[in-house]
Amino acid sequence: MNHHKLIWTLQSNFPKEWKNKLLDNNLILDHSPLVKLVQTKEVDSILLSVKENSNVIITSPFAAKIIASKINHYCNFFVVGNKSKMILENQGFNVVKISNTSRELSDWVKTKNNDTFIHLCSELTDKKIWHSNVIYTPFYKPIDNNKFDASIYKDLNNCTIIFGSPSGVDVWFRNINHIPTCNYACMGETTANRILDYTNENVIFPDDSSIETLIKLITEKKYENK
Repeated sequence: MNHHKLIWTLQSNFPKEWKNKLLDNNLILDHSPLVKLVQTKEVDSILLSVKENSNVIITSPFAAKIIASKINHYCNFFVVGNKSKMILENQGFNVVKISNTSRELSDWVKTKNNDTFIHLCSELTDKKIWHSNVIYTPFYKPIDNNKFDASIYKDLNNCTIIFGSPSGVDVWFRNINHIPTCNYACMGETTANRILDYTNENVIFPDDSSIETLIKLITEKKYENK
C-alpha cells in the first residue's frame, strides 16, 4: 500500500499522542522546520505594562511558555489553541477563554468594547484582524531556519505540506515552486490565505484547528486524489 507523506514544517514537534493515528491512516511523518521563533525583547521590561488583573491575549505556545515562566501575578488570559491553554494552566494561571483561531478570538474581543486587552505577540502578527481595544506588545519574531534543505523536496509526490505560519509559507515558496501533485494544509486562517497567494489549490484547513480534524481531512483528500 502506498504511503502518503506529511511534511510537518512547524518548529514544534508533531504531537506524539497522534503519531499512532498517522500510522493507522498510512501517513508517514517528515519533520522539516521552515522557521524558528526568536525572542527580540526582554520580557521583564514588557511585563512592567502588564498589571495585576490585566487581560492578556496569547496566540502561540512559544509566547505562552515564556510568559508563564516570567509573570508572577494574577492576570486574565485569553488564548488561541489548547497547547497554549495547557501551558498556562499547568503553571496555575487563569485562562478565561480559549478559541480555535485568532479570528475567532478577535470577534469575541470586539464584543468587549469597554475592556482593554494586551496582546503579547509576534512582530509579524496580523494587526488587521484585531479591534481597537487591543494593545500590541510584540516580543518575538520568526526567522528563516538556515538548516532547511530545499533540494531534497524538489521532486515531491503524494504528500501534504503542513504550515504553521505565513512566514513558513513564504520560506517554502521562495525555495520550491508549486507542485501540482502535493496538497497544502495549515491550522489558521491567516496562514491559509498566505498559501492562496502562491497557489489556487484548495487548502486543507480544519475549522476547529485540531490535529484530529486535520488528519481526517488529509486522509479524505488523499483518497480523493487516487
